[in-house]
Amino acid sequence: MDPELWKAAQDLFHRAAELEGAAREAFLDEACSESPALREIVNGLLSGDQSAPEWLDRGADDASGILDSDVTGALPERIGPYRVVGVLGSGGMGTVYEGERQDDFSMRVALKSVRPGAVSHELLQRFQRERQILASLEHPSIARLLDGGEGPDGRPWFAMEYVDGEPIDEWCDNRKLDVRARVRLFLSVCRAVQYAHANLVLHRDLKPSNILVAGNGEPKLLDFGIARLLEADVDPGLTRDPNRQPLTPEYASPEQFREEPLTTASDVYQLGLMLYRLLTGRAPHPAGIRDRELARLRTERQPTWPSATVLHTPAGAGEDPPPSADEMASLRGVTPERLSRRLKGDLDTIVLKALRPEPGERYVSAEALADDLERHLGGRPVRARPPSLAYLAGRFIGRHRAAVAAASVALLAILGASATAVHQARTAAAERDMATETAAFLEDLLTAPDPFQGGLGPADSVRMVDFIRYADDRIRNGLTDRPRTRARMLTLLGRVQMNLGDGERSVAALREAVEANRSVFGPDAQETVQALRSLGFSLSETGAPEEAEATLQEALRAQIALTGEESLPAASIQELLARRFLDARRLDDAEPLLQASYETRRSLLGETDPSLVGVVNGLAALSSFRGDEEGARIWTERAVRVLEEAGPEERANLGITLGNLGGVYRRLGRLDEADAAQTRAVAILEEVVGPNHFLTAGAQATLAAVRADLERYGEADSLWSTAIRTLEETSPGSLTLAGEQGAWARSLRRQGRLEDAEPRARAAVDASRRIAGPTHPLVAINTALLADILRDGGRLGEADRGYGQALDILSGAPTGPNALAIRISRAGVWEQMGRSTEAESELRSVHAAAESSLGRGHPLERRAADALVEFYERAGRVEEAEPFR
Repeated sequence: MDPELWKAAQDLFHRAAELEGAAREAFLDEACSESPALREIVNGLLSGDQSAPEWLDRGADDASGILDSDVTGALPERIGPYRVVGVLGSGGMGTVYEGERQDDFSMRVALKSVRPGAVSHELLQRFQRERQILASLEHPSIARLLDGGEGPDGRPWFAMEYVDGEPIDEWCDNRKLDVRARVRLFLSVCRAVQYAHANLVLHRDLKPSNILVAGNGEPKLLDFGIARLLEADVDPGLTRDPNRQPLTPEYASPEQFREEPLTTASDVYQLGLMLYRLLTGRAPHPAGIRDRELARLRTERQPTWPSATVLHTPAGAGEDPPPSADEMASLRGVTPERLSRRLKGDLDTIVLKALRPEPGERYVSAEALADDLERHLGGRPVRARPPSLAYLAGRFIGRHRAAVAAASVALLAILGASATAVHQARTAAAERDMATETAAFLEDLLTAPDPFQGGLGPADSVRMVDFIRYADDRIRNGLTDRPRTRARMLTLLGRVQMNLGDGERSVAALREAVEANRSVFGPDAQETVQALRSLGFSLSETGAPEEAEATLQEALRAQIALTGEESLPAASIQELLARRFLDARRLDDAEPLLQASYETRRSLLGETDPSLVGVVNGLAALSSFRGDEEGARIWTERAVRVLEEAGPEERANLGITLGNLGGVYRRLGRLDEADAAQTRAVAILEEVVGPNHFLTAGAQATLAAVRADLERYGEADSLWSTAIRTLEETSPGSLTLAGEQGAWARSLRRQGRLEDAEPRARAAVDASRRIAGPTHPLVAINTALLADILRDGGRLGEADRGYGQALDILSGAPTGPNALAIRISRAGVWEQMGRSTEAESELRSVHAAAESSLGRGHPLERRAADALVEFYERAGRVEEAEPFR
């Protein structure tokens, strides 16, 4: 058919449908006077419109009422062995009650029963079919059938798993989940639907209210009341009433409106509708229209791109206008513009493929939809998009954003150096030669992944790590006759390797870079200082604290001699050296460096420049270590605000800083806020640097601690296990590894799992001693933790020796918070061992020291006071406890 003719016919049809009788005929006579073919098409459309089911002329609310009619009448007292305690909802077949069983065992269930007076042959068929369908499904994301039977009046009933949760869209909005978290949650729904399809079950009514998310964050698929089996001979003779179609128009597929045979593609369409709403907060077609118009739109037109929908507030009237674009975006943690950018591209394409009007053009299954969403989350090309070279390159960059960012900086630096060298070459032949060498090397390096150059492999199969290792070999072995180019490239290579989490290769490359730059440019040249700075950072991250400090001190002295103390390069090295001092808890050494770095950057760049964030995080850590968690919160929240305004290029830093904020909230006892910030941090870092990076592992470990505080121990154990395994692989020399070993052991001890806690605590002691040296405070903290576990197990002598070893390490600060806490624990062991006089003396000494150095009301002062009160009460000396209450 001529597309233009079809378009004209559709336009005339909509206009003619508003007219009746002679007025319609007169309108068409005039409009189609020169085209009988046009008139024939319009007449066919009008004829089909007249034969459409009557229920399409009712509003969406009225039509959906077929499934959601009100409950009337008194509650039954019991259904089977269950006492009815309330109503959960009502549908076309009957009522869903909340019930409980309290005979041989206690159980809370959802009871579904046919409503009195509603029994018909078809309804009973549907009810029994739903019960049979539920009995055939056993999936963690599908509510389970538990029991069933018939009442005294012959009405059937069944009991299902009770799900105490919220509809999936409300659950996401109430927690302000970002796009990535929503997609991950939706994947569980897709897998449940795919499981149902694999068991020959078509749901036919997928919508947010039928997917509840429980408190543990797991979705549950409910209500198979209008589901049917995909086997051809299941429904012979089942009657159909066109005035009572079993569907919810807002979530109906085009073929449901057309009353065509349904396949799994119909459920895929409903999944697409739900995903559209989860991502945008909007329905893909205008709200408030009649079902006839909604059916036409679903059949003839694809929705607006999700990325475009979120930029506009739809028109609305009445007392309850639709939420604005800003409100919808804020529920996803971003502005409308940033939400649009996040949806543009893959997610637009995925959603609209699921919403194609023709079933054969959609995803072939819920599994295929889930696979494309997984590919998107992993930064791989999605199958819904044609594999153009530009798109494949974009996905490659997306998967390795941090590494590509580092490589991009490297390339820009190289190209900048080349341009400068070309300029200087007019007067210096050596610089001209270097520019030529750099350009030739870049050409060789950048053609490595080119499949037409016999390179590393197919265009989308080249991993960033393979590319960087290829570059490593070319720089080390292919530039030996070009020492200036080789020296600069080694520095850049080492930086990129560190950003990829390959600390061992980074340190090796940067050691070589320092020597190469010294040899070529001289010991005091800027190139040499840059190599020293990068080496100091990598040494610090890979567990060589003493060498890291010496290297950064050397770099700072040289940088100040070159550019002065109040310069950005000097400020950068000051920040790195301050971090080293913070790790060693040398707070008085760290503070002046942090203050100097902050003041230099603020005066040269302004308050809101993203490069201030690193030093702001350092100032927050300093506040935290000194017990000022409120000060740490203020610093960290300021950093988060700066990064959120900075845009996607600062996304990795935003993930790191949100992780820091989650830790601060946790220490302040604001656990829900800590969980939200830390969950977001993990999602961002998984997206930007990947799931197997040391930064992601650190964020996962902090989230584990939050989940443990919330007593979600299974989730905490899983997160710690993953994080520690990653840290052991990527950063075996990092203090973070030792700290998280101890944190996990502490959680296990709190649960009473001493057999699991002891080996974890011993691993923490060994790791902290190996990484930080035998006198580091973390060794003392982990040793005291092991002693706590031994004390809980009744091994008092071993515990006493452990506390003594920890205090020996802290002998330089006997009245510091760590030492005082350990002394309180040791006094408790002494009392248990019958050394009551020594225990009392120690507790009085600790209390006096805490009151003097930390002040009355400090948590440690109160802990010591409480320990004295308990000691005197156990000894029957109640009057002596009074001064400490």
